[in-house]
Amino acid sequence: MRAEARTGRAAVDYFFELSLFLFLATGFITAAATGKLNPAVVILVGGALGLRALAFFGRTRVQLSPTAVTRLTIAYVFFYMFDYAFLSQAFVDATGHLVFFVMVVKLFSARTNRDYLYLALLAFLQMLLAAILTIDTSFMGFFMVFLLFGIATFTSYEIRRSYMRSPTPAEVQPRPMLRSLGTTAVLVGLGVLAMAALIFFFIPRFTTGYLSRFAPKTQQIAGFSDNVTLGEIGDIKRSSAVVMRVRFEDIPPRVKELRWRGVALTMFDGRRWYNLGASTVVLSGNYAPPTPNAPVGSIHFLLRRPGMVQVSDSDPALKYTVYLEPISAEHLFVIPEALSVRGRFRLLEIDSNDSLLLRDRSFAAMRYDAASVLAAPNATQLRGAPQTYPERIGFIPVANYLQLPRTDPRIAELARQVTAAETNNYDRVRAIEEHLSTQYGYTLDMPFTGDDPVAGFLFNQRRGHCEYFASAMAVMVRALGIPVRMVNGFLPGEYNDISGMYMVRASDAHSWVEVYFPRYGWVVFDPTPPAGTESITTAYRLSLWLDALQSFWIDWVVNYDFSRQFTLARNLDRTSRRATTQARGYARDRYRALAARLKAAHARLKASRAALPALITLMGLGLVMFLGWGSLRSVWKLSLSRARSKSGRATARDASLAYQRLLEFLARRGYHKPPSMAPREFLPVVRDASLAPLVSEFTAVYEHARFGGALEQVPRLYTLLEEAKRPKQPAGASTTELRS
Repeated sequence: MRAEARTGRAAVDYFFELSLFLFLATGFITAAATGKLNPAVVILVGGALGLRALAFFGRTRVQLSPTAVTRLTIAYVFFYMFDYAFLSQAFVDATGHLVFFVMVVKLFSARTNRDYLYLALLAFLQMLLAAILTIDTSFMGFFMVFLLFGIATFTSYEIRRSYMRSPTPAEVQPRPMLRSLGTTAVLVGLGVLAMAALIFFFIPRFTTGYLSRFAPKTQQIAGFSDNVTLGEIGDIKRSSAVVMRVRFEDIPPRVKELRWRGVALTMFDGRRWYNLGASTVVLSGNYAPPTPNAPVGSIHFLLRRPGMVQVSDSDPALKYTVYLEPISAEHLFVIPEALSVRGRFRLLEIDSNDSLLLRDRSFAAMRYDAASVLAAPNATQLRGAPQTYPERIGFIPVANYLQLPRTDPRIAELARQVTAAETNNYDRVRAIEEHLSTQYGYTLDMPFTGDDPVAGFLFNQRRGHCEYFASAMAVMVRALGIPVRMVNGFLPGEYNDISGMYMVRASDAHSWVEVYFPRYGWVVFDPTPPAGTESITTAYRLSLWLDALQSFWIDWVVNYDFSRQFTLARNLDRTSRRATTQARGYARDRYRALAARLKAAHARLKASRAALPALITLMGLGLVMFLGWGSLRSVWKLSLSRARSKSGRATARDASLAYQRLLEFLARRGYHKPPSMAPREFLPVVRDASLAPLVSEFTAVYEHARFGGALEQVPRLYTLLEEAKRPKQPAGASTTELRS
């Protein structure tokens, strides 16, 4: 590779090698930007690309010999098997490492056109790997750059091959060549993007996510399984990554009180919550007809099963759509009490604690629609609920919801003290909830709380995060003989008024409890005090715009299917109809206004005798100006040029203008100069003995002034032009100046 190109062919070679390198580098940067690559891979491959980049500045000439390439390849065959079996333990990761290895080896050993084509293919494979690993909007930006460098690479490759095949290639200036190649790549790239967008949005769609089954679990979300250790939810809350986005059909008035329910847990051993032999029921679903709100292939699941509390059919259903990011949890997050779920998945299970599980999900981004009822019993009803419990709640023995490990006796004593004045279970539970939310502080920084974390929280630290508040409340409520279970999920999130969606982040992870009341079922209680709110700043507002862009990307690109295509076509039809109607109305109004003005002008002309002749005169002058505009403009430019020449401010353009006037003069006399003929080549054409010497002198002065920089001779050109226009008199006649 060369630091600079001195000839046209060298410019093409340089442009090709640089484009190919940037093509490869963009593919790797895109894959690295997903955050899914091993840090060692990023450092090693990034270092190799940096070393190769120095060659463009003439700082290094590292090359691998064919022998070294063969040995490295044989060695990596064994390493690939080891990587797949023990290190990566995943086909995508191990194959990605193989692609990077081959790229680095080829990068330092490419010598033939076949090697260069291999490198271009490896760049494409890197971009394909990035497409599997991420669905972020940054991929689109990287892809546009990748497309630009790809077009530049293949365009210059074809020109380079033509140069190599031609025995006597035409030579060109290097800088214009590089500029032209760059401009061509940009224009072709924009055209390809425009055509690709049309094809993408308008070809028929029946399914999406062809590569989703290869996608790894991108966000490891702990706390949503049948075995959760205290502190896991607190670890999740330290991240601000978006977990899901939700669009409500109609936003409920008390949306901040909602909870996105994930998993419910029954058993507690003092440090962890878990489910003991939790059974699940496989729900049967029916295919939903394709509509704008039901993608093709969607299956509708009703969530009713024996043991669930029935709600009235008259209660309004809250409908919403969840766009779930790729996370490791198998649970679907819904608002209790969920009535139905509809999505593009085959099997849906519900466990004994009313949690929804999707076992066969690919851990790619997914969308599902759900409906829930928010009707809940009021305080009066709950105060009158029976205080005796059945042996089983649903499929689980009631003893599981009353189970307690060996705990500090002060916990039960505290529960009795807090509820001493209450006469029913609802008021007892509410008293414990109020005591915890008002007497304890919130913090994510939880130090060691001893062998009994709940007792350490209640009597020593007196501050903690939601897991400790919910666990403390569950233990205190169970100490009073009231069935309760622990629930992990998310708070409602924050509303993005730009996208019209609620953003639910990992920091919105939350724990609360559900208490059982006979005849009314499970009721939510949340003892955690509210945390501080984020102030509205410019950076915060910018984050909303970026999230809105991400929402659009996921909704209209990643999850683009027949339903979105149908919606787009319907919106385009409505927009075009509205625009057509508005355009017709505007044209009709303009026509009527113009007709009214013409009628008024006609009336004024009829009323005034002098107006009509004046109008005809103005129209005639306007016609003369229009027809003679070219001649007038030429005369004006010539007069300005003469004025500049006389004042000593002549330019090379003035010399060219004078020569053009001479050519016009000669053309009227039958001497026409072709554009391809040089001024000196034109001299023999002028065979008039009276004009030839003058034209010869004019040409010499013109070339000296135009190309030699002698602009002070431009006035002489206009003098010679005047002499050429004077007619020649016969010998002995008086010299009379005639007008040309």
